[in-house]
Amino acid sequence: MKHSLWFLTFVVSLFAMLICVRSSYAVTVTESKDASTTVKFLLQVQAQAEQNATYTGQGWAGDFFVRRARILLFGNVTPFVNYFVETDEPDYGKRGNNTPSFFIQDAYITLHLYKNEVKLDTGMLLLPFSHNGRQAASSLLPVDYDISSVFGRYPVNGSVVGRVFGAELSGFVIDGHLNYIFLLSNGVNAQASKITSTAVLNPSDTKRFTGRLQYNVFDTDDVLGFFYAGTYLGAKRILSVGASYDEEPNSISDDPANVNFTKVGNYSAYDVDVFLDYPIAYPSIDSGVLTVQAAYLRYNYDNLNYDDGTAFYAEAGYLFPWVVGWGRLEPVIKIDNFASSQTPAGGTYLNFTRYHFGVNYWLKEHQANIKAEYLVDSENGKIAGVNAQSQDIATVQFQILF
Repeated sequence: MKHSLWFLTFVVSLFAMLICVRSSYAVTVTESKDASTTVKFLLQVQAQAEQNATYTGQGWAGDFFVRRARILLFGNVTPFVNYFVETDEPDYGKRGNNTPSFFIQDAYITLHLYKNEVKLDTGMLLLPFSHNGRQAASSLLPVDYDISSVFGRYPVNGSVVGRVFGAELSGFVIDGHLNYIFLLSNGVNAQASKITSTAVLNPSDTKRFTGRLQYNVFDTDDVLGFFYAGTYLGAKRILSVGASYDEEPNSISDDPANVNFTKVGNYSAYDVDVFLDYPIAYPSIDSGVLTVQAAYLRYNYDNLNYDDGTAFYAEAGYLFPWVVGWGRLEPVIKIDNFASSQTPAGGTYLNFTRYHFGVNYWLKEHQANIKAEYLVDSENGKIAGVNAQSQDIATVQFQILF
């Protein structure tokens, strides 16, 4: 009963806030004919109820927190030079953690070597490994990324929440149908490499390489010329097929945290994915929109730790064409899975499948929306001698982008 009242209170509070959120604006400052700066703000607030999360490890625990609070600055310096900078304050207040964690999330300069066909991005970049991993957080279809089977499997050294420091050559060719991305980044830095009495990570300072090819059958799939979208809500017709590859020698070990390790191995991974976002009655703006995304991923950790394994995810939604109240409804379903390969480390492994059932209420597309989701979690395995535990989670999120 307490759980139901708590969740109802949050939902009612969100709808009350909507009275004040009926329009959204970005601030653009034009400095000259060719130079301008745009400032935007993304805010996602959540209420969650987690199973088996109380002090005793039983029952449901409720939580209010800020999932993301981001300031976005981007613009043109010349017709050939662009930039993008984004900050973040993630999970602020979650589980009683009120310590600020404000940091730079993205920061890169873009040089257009030949229009949009050939461009060079340098700085702090989001890895182009999988369509889902390259999406803008403000444009997701479900509540969040497929974090556990995509972001959660990246090597932790040399990256920050899926971002790396490096240089990327990319472009859209064949009239925007083919998108290529080739990224060279620091990876595990040799000068900051961790060393034990028996092994050392990346002693030769080998760089990390990540590449991606994506073919767009209809319209070009891009946001700000860099990110992908989780849904365009009928603004575009998208059908894309993509593949990614990621590698760095001597960058992982038999300890996932790279603290007490005895062996060092080579990391590599690949992904194949498909993305469909199609307005059924295109070009009508009142069309229903079908969105489907799926991927298969293979992570090779030289069979040294439980991150070596396979993953897949799939998500789908249908945006109804009619308006209900202030906005449009869209039921969403998602499934994600990760399964460790057989490892020699005392039977340590992980195998989970998670089912997400949700509904989105699009008040003003990505500028104002509410998303509700119930996660059914099924886990088994043993990590560091502790059995993996299943945990269902109910989430309601309110987003504004202006």
